[in-house]
Amino acid sequence: MSYPDEEERPYKPITFTNYIWQRCKSQPIVPAALVGATLSLRTGNRKNFNYWLRMRVLAQGATVVAMVVYGSVAITRQQQTTHYIKSQIMLGDLPPDTQWPGRKAGESAPAIQPRSRILDEAGSTSTGGEPSAGMDATTGIGGAYPLAKKDRITASEFAKRLKEAEEMQRDEDERKDARRARRAAREKEKEGEVKA
Repeated sequence: MSYPDEEERPYKPITFTNYIWQRCKSQPIVPAALVGATLSLRTGNRKNFNYWLRMRVLAQGATVVAMVVYGSVAITRQQQTTHYIKSQIMLGDLPPDTQWPGRKAGESAPAIQPRSRILDEAGSTSTGGEPSAGMDATTGIGGAYPLAKKDRITASEFAKRLKEAEEMQRDEDERKDARRARRAAREKEKEGEVKA
């Protein structure tokens, strides 16, 4: 694919010297260590050469770690600020034209929802309305609230279920013991046949 005009290219060609200069500006300690390593290599000092190479690797590692730490902290802080401002606008505590980090010129503010409507929606899900995505059938919304008294299990029903579970466990244990006994009897028979 050929581009007739240089302005239409998706990338700009870069010369080798410009590339090296940009790398030197982005990581200033690394080129200094490379120059030191080159001079040590030319003078024949192997020990010093290895030290300079190690310094270059450490400088690159420190640069990567610093970028990751700074990037994660800066992005997280910006995202938290953005979320807070958007939620305040949505609740009506801030005016809709409030700027937040990363807001584009044509981007509209989130729709304002009065607190009473939000609370009504939350209340309807906890009192028997349509369950929300965070609703757990056994414990209510998000698992944080106890069940209503009418939905709770009674002590007698719990005792019945407990007795049934104990009986089932006892039956299963007896079957396992019978299997072990049969297996042990078979092994004894095999040992008796081998001796005879």
